[in-house]
Amino acid sequence: MSLSEESKRKRQRCPIQRAADDYRDNVLNARQEHEMKTKRHTRTYLLVMIVITAFGLPARTIQDQLPTWYVQYFGDYLWAMLLFFIFALILRNTSTFKVACVALLFTYMIEISQLFHPQWLDYLRSIKLFALILGFTFLWSDLVVYTLGIFTGALVEHFLLRYNSFHQA
Repeated sequence: MSLSEESKRKRQRCPIQRAADDYRDNVLNARQEHEMKTKRHTRTYLLVMIVITAFGLPARTIQDQLPTWYVQYFGDYLWAMLLFFIFALILRNTSTFKVACVALLFTYMIEISQLFHPQWLDYLRSIKLFALILGFTFLWSDLVVYTLGIFTGALVEHFLLRYNSFHQA
């Protein structure tokens, strides 16, 4: 192949390559803009977490006075949602999707840890605060409930971020 033929081929590929480069740059810029728009306001998130806690603690403290579904599922649902918002504040500049993944991983690990009962872990579970966090028995339904709670938290955050960006514009 002669030099002129090679340069002709390069010129023919240049628009396509340029288009591919432009597309890649646009995608990267859109991701960076999304990350920059993720402004989590601490006060708003703390308020949401207080409300979630206010609805969730009764499921662990006054179980005999609440419906069974509330005690069995709604408390775990709210616990997972609370963890989503905690991780959202800790991982301030991270996308909602990544925060949800971290929260899911954390809740699943906690649930799986309930399959194990070494003496030191059972001692931690005997302390009320750790009992609320670590739980006691593994249930498959808890994984479903955690997923729904975190998904709901991500949905709420989506609307919070959209509302904040709308009112800042």
